[in-house]
Amino acid sequence: MDIQLDVLTWSAPQMGGRTQVQIVADQHRRAAAGVAARRAGQRIGAWAGRLTRFDERSDLCLLNASAEATVAVRPTLGATLTWAATACERTVGIVDPTLLAARLAAETGSAAESTSARAWSVKSVGRTVLVNRKQPTRFDLDGIAKGCLADRAADLLSEWSAVSVDADGDICVRLDAGMEWLIDVADPRSATAAPLATLRLTGGGSWSRTYGVATSGTSVHRWQLDGGRATHHIIDPRTGRSALTDIVQATVVAPSAREAEVLAKAAVIHGSTDALEFLDRSAALTAVLMLESGDVAALPGIERWLA
Repeated sequence: MDIQLDVLTWSAPQMGGRTQVQIVADQHRRAAAGVAARRAGQRIGAWAGRLTRFDERSDLCLLNASAEATVAVRPTLGATLTWAATACERTVGIVDPTLLAARLAAETGSAAESTSARAWSVKSVGRTVLVNRKQPTRFDLDGIAKGCLADRAADLLSEWSAVSVDADGDICVRLDAGMEWLIDVADPRSATAAPLATLRLTGGGSWSRTYGVATSGTSVHRWQLDGGRATHHIIDPRTGRSALTDIVQATVVAPSAREAEVLAKAAVIHGSTDALEFLDRSAALTAVLMLESGDVAALPGIERWLA
């Protein structure tokens, strides 16, 4: 007997964009899947509220405002900063969460010095994380937070055979054997253009398999400054300014959304000369890069990922 499967979707504006949770379920579990998707999405909203820089009451803003060199933070912020420290180390400082001043300066065209990645550290003491930093050091977790929260929400949905958690473009997909998920890589030049590629993600053999898919690029969050100079939100910590790169967009598939987000951002900052070599040495499973020239580049073996 054939079992009819449906995709239950919960979606809401969050984190400056949109969060979408999807669960595949048979007709007998539709209601339960809908409830699970809604609850996971609401949890993302609650977690995101602790990590935002746009609410002075958030855990992140309280940390940034503190004059203390060492601050104890709650678990959600602590876990995100712990991953941020790991990401900074693995990318040799290319992905640095302490560039809030430079990010704000990019919007106005003013100068801002980058903060050394070695100016801060985290240490776990039970469920508490101690953050130690030189002043002034302020954190901007944006994409790092989105990847972490997508993974965290997907962990809540492990009982379902196929789930996708999209935290404003950072996606965690978990699939059981026999399940697959298609993801389009959008063309940044036009919202109506055909996708650059369609990626097919497949479930594990005997166990579930988890993927992260994230896209980073210079075509969004751009500002036109006086004099015609354009800046964007991806800051190169080596200069403290918007990255000078010929990569317009990088989409990376990795074992988790948090890894995919970091790798996509690092690839953009590196530029095409170094990005493919960097990705080939990393946890990336595959990647698609759109260059300023209009060319599309990919990691070797991309063919087996294409639908």
